[in-house]
Amino acid sequence: MLRASARARRIRGCKKRSECKPRGRWMDTSAMVDARPRKRSLTLHGHRTSVSLEEPFWRALLEIARQQGKTINGLAAEIDDKRLDSSGLATAIRLFVLETLQAELAKASAASSDPLRPRGA
Repeated sequence: MLRASARARRIRGCKKRSECKPRGRWMDTSAMVDARPRKRSLTLHGHRTSVSLEEPFWRALLEIARQQGKTINGLAAEIDDKRLDSSGLATAIRLFVLETLQAELAKASAASSDPLRPRGA
């Protein structure tokens, strides 16, 4: 049985590891081959907790925190404070990542269709 990275290279048509370039801005598509959740430890308001997240969501959350100038624990605490009691923290994080990426796509789409935007800019 091939390891996940070897399978990903085969699926993407790469023979050597050095030939395989990550795809996408926040997610390496090879993570989709084996996207099982992994437990991560967080500290929310001084209390330790763990959350099970798939690697693409964890990477996206790290990148969003970096872009917003926040720590991963600080951003996770904000998400935790805003979530409904009926949803778990992992679900709230996934929805936050999805909403953030959707907002970024909408913003990029609006900018590219702006009639006042000069061509080539």
